Amino acid sequence: MKILFIVQNITGQGTFLRAFEIAKALTQMGHSMTIIASSHDVRKKAHTRKIEGIRIIEVSNFSIGPTQSGWDLYNVFFRKKMIQHEKFDIVHGFETRPTVIYPALAVKRRGVPLYLDWADWFGKGGSVEERPNPILRTILRPIETYYENHFRKLPRGTTVICSTLKERAIHLGVNEENLSIIPNGFNLTDWSPMPINLAKQICLLEGNSMNIGYLGSLFPSDSILLANSFNKLCLKEPRAKLIHVGKTNYQVKQHINNHTALLETGQVDFKEMMTYLSACDILWLPFRNNLANQGRFPYKFTNYLASGRPIIATEVGDIPNFIQQYQTGAVTKDTAEAISQATYQLFHDTQRCERYAKNALNLSKNPKHNWANRAEKLISFYTKGLSPTYD
Repeated sequence: MKILFIVQNITGQGTFLRAFEIAKALTQMGHSMTIIASSHDVRKKAHTRKIEGIRIIEVSNFSIGPTQSGWDLYNVFFRKKMIQHEKFDIVHGFETRPTVIYPALAVKRRGVPLYLDWADWFGKGGSVEERPNPILRTILRPIETYYENHFRKLPRGTTVICSTLKERAIHLGVNEENLSIIPNGFNLTDWSPMPINLAKQICLLEGNSMNIGYLGSLFPSDSILLANSFNKLCLKEPRAKLIHVGKTNYQVKQHINNHTALLETGQVDFKEMMTYLSACDILWLPFRNNLANQGRFPYKFTNYLASGRPIIATEVGDIPNFIQQYQTGAVTKDTAEAISQATYQLFHDTQRCERYAKNALNLSKNPKHNWANRAEKLISFYTKGLSPTYD
């Protein structure tokens, strides 16, 4: 089949990673894949290239700030223009902000079956509530909610990343028969496990330090929980060091008591990112129990598993189910005391640490949870939707 994925994100960021990995697996199955995404660079014309057999069409944003992530009207126009004469068997939009939904609907009007993927709860009650600027939050709440909810009954089928969004879709009137939960895959094809001592040497970290790792962005309330958890851990374990890999809009440093115990790597490439994670003794997913966190399945969980390190997560969303089922770490309440205590106990239980680390690496290699498996499930979902008897 000739399949079009439309993504709101810049290439290499956010949901693009999910779409790209599924597209890569579909390409290996023999399907012809095109992804439309936004570009890092500002160009007057769209840029087309091929990555691992996937045609990537990059369209520039001409606005700045929050409007870049799916709201740029110039981006909408050029996306529609780039595909107006193309023929596809399926169009699959990832989220429903304007840069995705309007080009997707334009293709749908030509008789192409439309599918939508839902991987984040953006609207009322969700991540819009995490915006610290009250004016921006008030302005964006009804807009995010409209675009998130309004188009849910239009597609032939809806894929969701987690059970919370499945329940939300059903509440909005989507037939459960037209829904499929497709979480992220757990395998990383471009990474091999690295011994922790070697990773610490490469990252110039002390061999006897207790390294706690966190990857990527945070909501403001989660950054406070992360910092408070680490502050409490430092009272129990003076060797503790927090390694924040990557970048975020909401900094942890302002809430950390001992800045010398914090390493912020800033933007790093893939190999550096995975090396820093491999230099950690334990990896954290310290999320508050709110709708914004319940309605997602962070990609960083895949990176954590592939690094082969034990994971401590709070009881939020679907990820704790995998951690508990496959014994890859510990699950706690979303309090600083619970997270710090669980971390201290795990670090000082060498056998349990080693068992969780081994299980994490095994899960990353489990064929039941790799991207190929997710792609096969998606094709089955497409086939069901394209059946003449499908209602």
